[in-house]
Amino acid sequence: MDDYLANYNYKFTKLLNNSCFCDQCYEDYFPCVGSTLWLKRRYMIHILSAYVPSALFVAVAWMSIVWPADVIPGRTVLVITSLLTQCSVYFNVVLKSPETSYIKAVDV
Repeated sequence: MDDYLANYNYKFTKLLNNSCFCDQCYEDYFPCVGSTLWLKRRYMIHILSAYVPSALFVAVAWMSIVWPADVIPGRTVLVITSLLTQCSVYFNVVLKSPETSYIKAVDV
């Protein structure tokens, strides 16, 4: 089960009750066994591998605003390199993420 839930901390507990209530059954109370599955997503790996580098590259790209106007080639190279690095980080995260039918925070 560890392979399937690699990005989650989980706890599985069995609930053993002598009787459970059922309002649609022939008898109101019957013996039952239940369980709970508690999942907590591990999000720190996503923050450290996608969001922090993205923020750093954006900050470096914004630094080109304070450079002198006569350094246009340097500013252009810095912004284009930051953009290509952002694209590379994004596509690596998308490849490692499971496919979903909804928008994820990384997509935004």
